[in-house]
Amino acid sequence: MRAVTALAFVFFCSTTQAQVLGFGSAPQGSIGYNMSSAIAKVLAEDAKIQSRVQPYSGSSAVLPLVNSGELDLAVCNVLEAQEAANGEGPYNGRKQDKLRVLGTLFPLLSSIFVRKDSDIKSLADLKGKRIPAGFSAQVTLDRIIDAVLANGGVERKDIVPVLVPNVRAWVNENLDHLLARDDLSAPLESLFGDCSGPNSTFDARRQHLSNYVRDHWGDTLGPALVEHLELTLIAVAIGFVFSAGLALLAHRIRAFEHPFGIAAALLYTIPSLALFQLLVPFTGISTVTVEVALVAYTLVLLYPNLVLSLRAAPPEVLEAARGMGLTRRQTLLRIELPLAVPTIIGALRVAVVSTISIATIAAFLLPKGLGYPIFLALKEPQPFKTEIYAAGALAVGLALACDAALVLLRRVLAPWTRRAA
Repeated sequence: MRAVTALAFVFFCSTTQAQVLGFGSAPQGSIGYNMSSAIAKVLAEDAKIQSRVQPYSGSSAVLPLVNSGELDLAVCNVLEAQEAANGEGPYNGRKQDKLRVLGTLFPLLSSIFVRKDSDIKSLADLKGKRIPAGFSAQVTLDRIIDAVLANGGVERKDIVPVLVPNVRAWVNENLDHLLARDDLSAPLESLFGDCSGPNSTFDARRQHLSNYVRDHWGDTLGPALVEHLELTLIAVAIGFVFSAGLALLAHRIRAFEHPFGIAAALLYTIPSLALFQLLVPFTGISTVTVEVALVAYTLVLLYPNLVLSLRAAPPEVLEAARGMGLTRRQTLLRIELPLAVPTIIGALRVAVVSTISIATIAAFLLPKGLGYPIFLALKEPQPFKTEIYAAGALAVGLALACDAALVLLRRVLAPWTRRAA
């Protein structure tokens, strides 16, 4: 038995033209994700509009984000889009009134499959069987299944419901049938593995891991890496300017040294997730909130080291400078700052690596950086977390690359340290 639905292009009405559009989709490997990636490619090549496909657990998770403006557009079932816009069905009491349908793509046929050796020969044979239910991430599927079962005279009371969040989680359960699209762009085995054995999905996912970086560099990993680097550079740059100013003031007026250090240390004792939440009422769910927290954490790493670096000049060198008639400002610029370069770059190395690490957690607040694919993977009930491995490896690689770049910078600006070593 087949159920016919339609896919709609849903758009947020008040969205303005952004540099990169947020494109919500179903989980990676699904037909919804493949369609979203294809549309994003057409937008980029033909309309010169850049968009980033952001996979979620299902359309029920995407539509509220489109409605709130956190995402710009999405592909979803037209039935659910209509119910969301009208506040009906599962959206009763939480009307998504800022949605509109941009266009209908095509009808989508759904079929119920069973194993070849199954004793289920008709819909009526599903009585007493384990049937998926709930679909918290794809609420429309529950209603489609009810409609299909009704054609065979089967009701909810006749089956054993098993709660699953979405259709991909269905495969991980020991259920008696499978819902699949008959217009999928790849065979069932390539998406779910051979469903005939308990370990059959592993080989398909292992192959998926080997191709993941290549297939998703342009729409997921590449943009996430650039965003992560931007978050890090902005935070470290602002933190360095603040820390340098405070360090110079403390270097000149020693009474300020300990109060500034204590204040910076107190900020570092606040857990990152808690600090993000504390800032939201003042700066909202935005990049500013993330940057304020990251800058605060850089202060405790940079400020005390900058203060120490400014005092690294030997007393006899400072005495000789005064004897040569150098003013305090000239001594700072010609003697103290050049001698402080190795320590300053050492502090920057620690601050950059730490900021790259903390910026990964920032994905808890907004969909930016390499932490975002990791958070998406953690939400999915899949035992093989491809996104975690790929994004995690990129985060480690970014930290190592930045650290190596600062080491080279130290060799250029302070060549005497290399000779001393």
